[in-house]
Amino acid sequence: MHIVIVKLFLVKQLFKTTKLDLSDSLMNLAYLNLPDISFFSDAKVELDQIISSLESAHYANSEQGKIEEYIRTEGNELLRCLFQ
Repeated sequence: MHIVIVKLFLVKQLFKTTKLDLSDSLMNLAYLNLPDISFFSDAKVELDQIISSLESAHYANSEQGKIEEYIRTEGNELLRCLFQ
């Protein structure tokens, strides 16, 4: 939702400025339609997966040591994704 609001704001700003000619405005508008690309997208996916797993019934009934081992293993994968 926030991305859409930001994109609409940027479009309004593009057409308000008089310094840009029409071709520049259209090119910038085309870039606004690209999917949201983030350097941390793999890390976000990994973190969401960790959270979903920990919220599952499987881990709700698990011993603390098993949960810690899961977090340690998957946490290392998350760190790898962040550093890439």
